[in-house]
Amino acid sequence: AIRRIRPDVLFCAGNSYTIVAVSMRLLLGKACPPVVAKMSNDLTRSDLPAPARPFYRAWLRIQGRVIDRLVGMAPPMREEIASLMRAPRQHIAVIDDPSLAEADIQRLAAAREAAKAAPRGPGRRFLAIGRLAAQKNFGLLIDAFSRMAGPDDRLAIIGEGSARRALEAQIERLGLTGKVRLPGHVSPLDAELASADALVLSSDYEGVPAVVAEALAAGLPIVTTRCSVSMEDMLGGGRFGLLVPVGDAAALAQAMQDIAKLKFDETAARDQSRRFTVEIASHGYRALMEGLAHA
Repeated sequence: AIRRIRPDVLFCAGNSYTIVAVSMRLLLGKACPPVVAKMSNDLTRSDLPAPARPFYRAWLRIQGRVIDRLVGMAPPMREEIASLMRAPRQHIAVIDDPSLAEADIQRLAAAREAAKAAPRGPGRRFLAIGRLAAQKNFGLLIDAFSRMAGPDDRLAIIGEGSARRALEAQIERLGLTGKVRLPGHVSPLDAELASADALVLSSDYEGVPAVVAEALAAGLPIVTTRCSVSMEDMLGGGRFGLLVPVGDAAALAQAMQDIAKLKFDETAARDQSRRFTVEIASHGYRALMEGLAHA
């Protein structure tokens, strides 16, 4: 297809596809167009078994040498890419990940305002969103919730995946039936985001999670593990949420308890979410690709 179409630039939308880009570079040589690759996930990957880590680090360095431009999804990723992939700094671009459009922000803000006007019962409402998979570590979240939840508090984990049965068993074992719900895939998320008191992210590793940008747009404070080098930047240095160590259920429970005390500014949070709009990112990607094509 590359030989037939003769594109000016190849784009990899995430880490999962860089194996294709590197293969094309090796197979086509000088006939391969320049490659732009977005680093869509955490590069440290401390979750990997120790024997696999040297091979993974070597693979990152190969990508850093072969791929023409590497895109970090938030400013802190620049240093991470330079360090772990050993890519020349002039080959690294930062374009905040476009997980929203301006229309999404307006819609989520309106849903939030409508929810405030509606009557609601007692207790706090915690929300988590993501695939029911090991990376998201929802078992840690359920454990943390069991440690801090009052009788009227509720937790919703939106998503579907292979970990469902294990999570359902954990909920039953901890006596949380009726307090924790797993409604599966929900779209759109407007009502869930509008009615929650906080978003909780319990992941072991992430890139720049779209759900955090969505929560900011909805005016929600966030409790999250340090699952990404970019998380502190996304949370405005602590203005929009609380950070805890990865895998620490006690710390996560304490942060969930304390999040209501945060001096949270919904307007400032929405302004922060505007960094992650397609309206801004599209110009960045176009300029990057046109520059490569002309070169």
